[in-house]
Amino acid sequence: MDLNNKKATFWVTASLLGSSIEPIIVKFCYQLGYLSSQLIALKLIFGCLIFIPFYKNILAMKFNHVARSMVIALLAIITNYSVFLAVEEIDVNIVVTLISTTPVFVGLVQYFSGKVDLKWTFWPSVLLVLLGIMLSIDLSLESMKVTPYGLFFISVSVIGSLLYRISVEDICTEVGAFNVSTFIFIINGIVACFFLPLIPTPNINIIPYVAWIGIAGAIANIGFVYAIKILGATQTSVLSLLQRPFVIILSAIVFHELITPFQFAGMCFVLVGVFFARTNKKKTIELIKEFS
Repeated sequence: MDLNNKKATFWVTASLLGSSIEPIIVKFCYQLGYLSSQLIALKLIFGCLIFIPFYKNILAMKFNHVARSMVIALLAIITNYSVFLAVEEIDVNIVVTLISTTPVFVGLVQYFSGKVDLKWTFWPSVLLVLLGIMLSIDLSLESMKVTPYGLFFISVSVIGSLLYRISVEDICTEVGAFNVSTFIFIINGIVACFFLPLIPTPNINIIPYVAWIGIAGAIANIGFVYAIKILGATQTSVLSLLQRPFVIILSAIVFHELITPFQFAGMCFVLVGVFFARTNKKKTIELIKEFS
């Protein structure tokens, strides 16, 4: 495997670990009675503090790159906030399932724009992954209830995430991935400060938890952006679906939760689906084999 594949493996692993650890800490915070709005705002602020020492990186960026990075940062805010609003309207399991369709739309857009040449196995493989995700979560008839507002916010989140991933791939051909992450987190942290007066004031004990959430989120974002730079938005989006098995395994370890037969089958479906959801890039194929 060449150097680029080793780099890709490292950054994808970092992204998966960060994005898997974050919901585990969030779940623990929910058990302590903290609110989503508190966790999101403080997470963004602590994430911003992590990147403040590197602010000079973005001062050296060209105006064109700053403007495009600003759009990407705003897309990240819109996407995250839309998920938060969607969860208020629809069962979180439905939200997770529908948001997991994002790689399908990323693949469609990049396929028709000529950026990737997808193998015929891509589409059935992604559907297999989605089936695996549905099996791995608790979907009941009651949870199937949706509202127009909930569907609207999910649609906004998927579209925002789609544009975010494609925009990151485009700008990373001209700007360093770390600089892009730095800009995103600093802007998100500044915006979050304006929302602080609107959320209930938490007790000081929340600080260690949101600090770790911010660190996990920063690691996940840096890894995700670097992976997009190396592999492209479509393949990185597919690989990011491995987060679900990671979360199940971590939950079993941390919260002593039993892995049900349906969850185990779902994880297997996700792994098989990700293995066959290939593009025509040889380096990408080798990376997927390593993860499967």
